[in-house]
Amino acid sequence: SVIDLAKQYHNANNKINVETVTSTDRPDLVKKYGIEEGSSGVIVESGEKSKILSQADFYTYDPATYEQIDITEEKLTNAILYVVADKVPTIYFLEGYSDFSADQNMTYLTTYLANEVTEYDTVNLLTTGKVPDNCDTLVITSPTKDFDDIATKAITDYINDGGNLLWFNMLVAEKQDLPNVNKILALYGIKPFEVGLICETDASRMMTDMPSVIIPQVNYSTITKNVPAVLMVNATKINFVSDEELEKLNVTKTDLMQTTEGAYFRTDFTITSDAKQKGEEEGSFIVGAEVDKTVGEKTSKLLIYGENVFISDYSLTQSSQYPLIAYSYNKDLAMDSIAYLVDREEDITIRKDTDTTNY
Repeated sequence: SVIDLAKQYHNANNKINVETVTSTDRPDLVKKYGIEEGSSGVIVESGEKSKILSQADFYTYDPATYEQIDITEEKLTNAILYVVADKVPTIYFLEGYSDFSADQNMTYLTTYLANEVTEYDTVNLLTTGKVPDNCDTLVITSPTKDFDDIATKAITDYINDGGNLLWFNMLVAEKQDLPNVNKILALYGIKPFEVGLICETDASRMMTDMPSVIIPQVNYSTITKNVPAVLMVNATKINFVSDEELEKLNVTKTDLMQTTEGAYFRTDFTITSDAKQKGEEEGSFIVGAEVDKTVGEKTSKLLIYGENVFISDYSLTQSSQYPLIAYSYNKDLAMDSIAYLVDREEDITIRKDTDTTNY
C-alpha cells in the first residue's frame, strides 16, 4: 500500500520519482544510510538532504482506544516538503517555569510538530544563558514560577534581536507574584494576567451547559484563515495598555479572537451559578492576539493566547477519549501559529485527525 501511494505522488507530479529497490540492487544505499539487514522503509532524498522513514513511522495509535491510525500520507508528504525546504525552522520550548512543557502535558503537540517540516527542542536558559542562535520561535507556556534574572535578560535580548514568541497562558487561579514574567509581557504592552476566568452567555459560543468552555469568535487573518473555530477551557482575558502607550512602545496589535459582548469575567470561584453575578465584569474579551514590536530595524512578533489547556493532552471530561488538542481546529491553530512565526508558508498541509471508535 505504501508503494501504491508513492506511485500516486509520481502520477501527480513527475518531478517526484519513485523507485523500489532491494539491498542487492543498491548496495550503495545500504552503505550510505546504514540500512540493517532484514529491514524495510522509505528514503526520501533531494540533493544532499534526505529523510528515512521506517514502517513504524506510518502508523500511530489512539491511546484511549488502542486503534491503529494510518498516517502514511502525512509522513510521506511532510518528508518531501522537508527535503526540498531551503531551511527547516527550529522552535524551542522554554522549560523550568511551568507545568506545561514539550514532554509534560503537551506530548500531542510535539507529536504533531514532529510530523511537520519543523524541528523542536527544549531550552533551559539558566543553563544556556541565552536563547539558542538557531531559535526561530520560543514557546512559553503558562509560567507559574517567575523568570530568573538570567532568563529575563536572555528573553529580552532575544526580543530586541527580532526573535519571535508563541505564548499560551491558562487562567490564573490565585494571585501570583511574577514581576519578571510581567516585565517581558510589558515589552509588548500586555498587562499582568488577572485572577479569574471567562464565561459565555451566548449558547452558540459555548459547550452545552458549560459556559466556561467557550468557542471564541475568530477574526480572519493569515494565522486563522484555516481555523473557523476553536474550543477553549477556562480561558483568561488578555489586557493591553492604551493605544497611545502601545505607540510609545513601537507596538501594534491585531485581535485574533475574542468573546461576545455578553461574556463575563468571574473572579470568585466559589460561585456555583452559571448566571452572571452583580459586579462581575462583562464585555468582549480578547483571548488571542498578534503583537508586533519594532526594535530598531528589526521586528519581534508575539502570538499570545489566553488559554493553554486547549492544546494540551488533557481531555474535556474524565470519560472523554479525546485530548483537547484534537477538538475542533485546536491543533491547527497551534500549528499554523508556529508556521506563521517561523515564516513557513502552509502550501500543503496534511494532518490526520483522530476519530472516536464505536463498539
